[in-house]
Amino acid sequence: MLIALDQTVAEKIESAIRSIENELVNENYEKVVALTKDSRLTAKDVETALKNYSGKVTVAPGRVFDILEAIEISNFNPKAWAIDYDLWIDGKRSDLTLSLTVSFVGDETISSINNLHIL
Repeated sequence: MLIALDQTVAEKIESAIRSIENELVNENYEKVVALTKDSRLTAKDVETALKNYSGKVTVAPGRVFDILEAIEISNFNPKAWAIDYDLWIDGKRSDLTLSLTVSFVGDETISSINNLHIL
């Protein structure tokens, strides 16, 4: 479970990240952008960043969510969390990081890609 979050919030965040990750694995960059709202990156930006990085995105093991931190953004309505998610490339954790904001409006999870960069 994501560090310091209640289980329901952690599960929703993990589900949102997994959805994006699966589309990255399948190289469906348009779908990645469609899954996110108000993202700072276009499908072409995401594709270019991944093409410039050596290797192929693979699904991270479930245990990564046991140590992943989500930082609550102060004075944000609805509540939102900033997350830096290290992508796995060719089955190994990489320094290519997907920076996201995740929030909830009712039952809807809203994800936004802020950056895809090396950290």
